[in-house]
Amino acid sequence: MSKIDKLVKKLKSRHIYIGASKIQGVGLFAIKDTPKHTVIHRFKPELGSFSIKDLETFLSPEVVRDLKMKYYYEDDVIAMDMNLENDHILYLNHSEDSNVRYDDGYYVTTKDIKKGDEILLNWLEGGYHPKLRNFDELNEKI
Repeated sequence: MSKIDKLVKKLKSRHIYIGASKIQGVGLFAIKDTPKHTVIHRFKPELGSFSIKDLETFLSPEVVRDLKMKYYYEDDVIAMDMNLENDHILYLNHSEDSNVRYDDGYYVTTKDIKKGDEILLNWLEGGYHPKLRNFDELNEKI
């Protein structure tokens, strides 16, 4: 399987997409109905290198420009993380009424999620966000 075929296959198997959030600006949403205990994402960088000319064959000039701005490239080769959903996780909003949990690199649903529902994580549970563990103490100091 070629690198391009592998990339397209990964994109087609996605569980999440970025959309407008009622909680905070932008968030992650379910592409399809997703049952409880489903792994919707695994944070595991997969580095790959691609010919920019090959990418230009399949992608718009704007997307190629964005990739070149984001990832290292030299001459006609760009090195990038093929697990593009790693970037999506940056848009994961916090809620104490979360529907996913983080467990050692895996994002797992804790309840059934309907297509279009926002994916939410309680950042304060399970050591997900170490800098927020003492959130109450930080608020008291402010």
